[in-house]
Amino acid sequence: MPHLNMYSVFILLFSLCLVFFSFFFFWDAEGL
Repeated sequence: MPHLNMYSVFILLFSLCLVFFSFFFFWDAEGL
């Protein structure tokens, strides 16, 4: 198991959340 930097993990989680909320916002705007 490779060592992951805490900062890298934080950036990865932030990116995933950003993409998820981005899709959710677009779907809500489209009325789906």
